[in-house]
Amino acid sequence: MNDPVVTLRQSMRMRRQNLNLATQQAASQNLVRYLTAFPRLQQAKVIALYQPVAGEIDPRALQAVWPEKTWVFPTVTSVQEKTMHFFPLSSSAGLRSGAYGIPEPEPVGTPWDDRIDVVVTPLLAFDAQGHRLGAGGGYYDRFFQRIRAPWRVGVGYAFQQVAHVPVRAWDVPMHCVVTESGMVAPQADS
Repeated sequence: MNDPVVTLRQSMRMRRQNLNLATQQAASQNLVRYLTAFPRLQQAKVIALYQPVAGEIDPRALQAVWPEKTWVFPTVTSVQEKTMHFFPLSSSAGLRSGAYGIPEPEPVGTPWDDRIDVVVTPLLAFDAQGHRLGAGGGYYDRFFQRIRAPWRVGVGYAFQQVAHVPVRAWDVPMHCVVTESGMVAPQADS
């Protein structure tokens, strides 16, 4: 019997990886345009982003729009405990290849976890209630359970919206989801 979560993950990964570069870039530009109009992001002082991999939509152009903000990125600090913390990119330390081959900042100094105003979160699928299906490690869900304050913004492509994301007890929903087509769910006005 196929697990619907595994099947959905595989399907969405394949669709995302099959996007050509021009489509990915155009979608990322549109995403950033919608994100810059978002009051929560405009007012935020510290925003968490991610290094996109495998065709993920890319929100990093936000850094050029708001160079005065502090930008932090996830670093996996324990594969065994499935924990991550957020650190700014340091010009001296730069990026390293992380536990899963994803570029991440060197964990220099104290994590910025409790100073983050908004976490821009990658996803594989989402629904209109803001439920998010991630890559499967549970890193973001564990982070959101530990640090409740940040506003959670899921980002992805419009085709990643499904009627229903299977929800498990530990899943933490997004406050809203933004795609290249605009704000989708569930608190798009905030």
